[in-house]
Amino acid sequence: MGKITCSEERHLGIKRSYVIELTKIADAISKALRDNFLGFYIMGSFVMGDWDPQKSDIDFIVITRKPLNKEETIQISKLHQTLSKSDVGKKLDGAYTYLQQLQEKRFEEKTGSVENHEFIADSPCHLSADNVLCLLQYGKCILGKPIKELSLSVSDEELVQAARDMLIEDADEIDKQDFQALYDILIDMLRCIYTLETKKLPTKPRAIEHCRRLLGRALYEDIKALQDGKVKEFAIDKSKLKLIALNGHLSTFLLCDTRRSTAEMRTHLQARFNLWKKLEKRNEKCALVGGMKKQEFHELFQRYTDYLENLIAHPRKIKKTPEVHIVSRVIVRGSKVADEVDSFKLSRKIKIPT
Repeated sequence: MGKITCSEERHLGIKRSYVIELTKIADAISKALRDNFLGFYIMGSFVMGDWDPQKSDIDFIVITRKPLNKEETIQISKLHQTLSKSDVGKKLDGAYTYLQQLQEKRFEEKTGSVENHEFIADSPCHLSADNVLCLLQYGKCILGKPIKELSLSVSDEELVQAARDMLIEDADEIDKQDFQALYDILIDMLRCIYTLETKKLPTKPRAIEHCRRLLGRALYEDIKALQDGKVKEFAIDKSKLKLIALNGHLSTFLLCDTRRSTAEMRTHLQARFNLWKKLEKRNEKCALVGGMKKQEFHELFQRYTDYLENLIAHPRKIKKTPEVHIVSRVIVRGSKVADEVDSFKLSRKIKIPT
């Protein structure tokens, strides 16, 4: 193992000092909530290894025995007003949720949340299955009940659905103008795609490397230059972001676990078929942005529809049908942006089972 550099040592020193301050914050929250307090936990980049003290927030979750009452809400609001004046407190970004809500993943219910240094009672819940998994896999208990004793779990299906929902939300935000917002959307989409394709949670660097070919050489090098501090920002093509989002949708339509029973696979494929039909207009719009002709898209859309219908009838054929990825790439890139071979050659490779 190589020696730790001065900058790495300084970074570790900052994290250690932050943990000391977070322990004090957790203790203050515990005293405010008294018997209702179960635990204060840190998640996200701070514990996953890609935390930047200059830019990153500190993602946290406070778990209680029951929802906050009026008096507790007032106390926590006052506490975060005070914390917002400290270096660590102003970086806090997270939620207050009660244990049963987290165990049963009742994310439609409102929670208390901390955003932009302010505590908001009855806020729309921003938690999802990936947050629960992050807590289980990477979370750090600062104070309270150990994570393994919280009786939390996340299935592959719940994780995939959460990632797909986030990808759709990101795609709807692409029209934002400022660089940081677009860059955050880009990285978030890459992390969603990684999760959709591997059913695992990635760090930002791992997601970027996983999606390197999808990004293309120019965009990949721009991201690396930003990470290395060589540039402060770069031009982000929104049409490219839309294509990346579409790739995320398409790449997961047929991701079946072949260890499932035939009935389970058929149900999964039927759900993918329904979603494919539902997103026809959106897929068409993205394909046209990529340079594909409308007629070409509809021909491919119909062939892909036939392909899905065939697999619903014969789900075990998914083991022998890698051409689905070729179909996805053609639609995602469009005929003008294909970087491997031209669309005619790609279309010749597609063999829809009969």
